[in-house]
Amino acid sequence: MQLENKFKLLAVITSISVIAIIGLSIYIWQMNTKIDSLEKNNTLTKQDIPNTDPRSPNWDPWKEMDQMKKQMDEMMQTMPSRQYFNRDSFFASDTAEITMKETKKEYIVEIEVPNDQLAEISTEIKGNMLTIQGSFKSIKKQSDDASYFSSQSQSRFRRSLTLQEPIDEKGINTEQKDDKIIITIAKNSTTMD
Repeated sequence: MQLENKFKLLAVITSISVIAIIGLSIYIWQMNTKIDSLEKNNTLTKQDIPNTDPRSPNWDPWKEMDQMKKQMDEMMQTMPSRQYFNRDSFFASDTAEITMKETKKEYIVEIEVPNDQLAEISTEIKGNMLTIQGSFKSIKKQSDDASYFSSQSQSRFRRSLTLQEPIDEKGINTEQKDDKIIITIAKNSTTMD
């Protein structure tokens, strides 16, 4: 009888082992299939991989900061208590996105205003240097039957841009269109030819 129980126990252990081996084999096969499909769909090139060696002459720390900002934004978006952060970005509005274009007659500077924010901008020209400073202000309020939430944020920025050609200091115009503030600066017409 004891020998018979030992054989039954051995048969059960062997069956469980065979089932476990089959299960692991199927799992390994599925993982290898996924790895193969990922390798086939991989479109990364060597240029896509960031250079993280600070000793390298073409190391770009700002690219790494942008990547870190993106990862923090994604993390904040997935947090369960998102209502308390209530921002589109963890680093929202800390800097202004400013672009400058040049035509034959003028410089055009565009400042992006983040969604639902108020902007205050001032400009100053000294020589061939245009300095833009300002702030973005955001006020958000939410309430329901059980709670009330209010937040206010403000960020400041200052940027200096070099103007390559002389300008007409009386020919500066500032206007707001949608989510942009556009500053046009006329070039000095006596030096254009």
